[in-house]
Amino acid sequence: MKRVVTMRVLNVMQRPVRVVRQSDSMRTAAVLLAEFGFAAVPVVDDHDRLVGMLNSGDVLRAGTASSETVGEVMTAP
Repeated sequence: MKRVVTMRVLNVMQRPVRVVRQSDSMRTAAVLLAEFGFAAVPVVDDHDRLVGMLNSGDVLRAGTASSETVGEVMTAP
């Protein structure tokens, strides 16, 4: 029988939480993902509300030279 281990998000999350803004460039987002080794990063609006996620696949599809903003490329709920 497998043993179930309970883990709280608080125990594995990093602080401060790294985010990108909808208005950020794809280059800015790509640098953040690479610098911290993230596969994805939360996207927030001007009021710091979560509006989506940006993952490495989104960045690869758009490219870092893209004129699109994070908000145009992100995955929205």
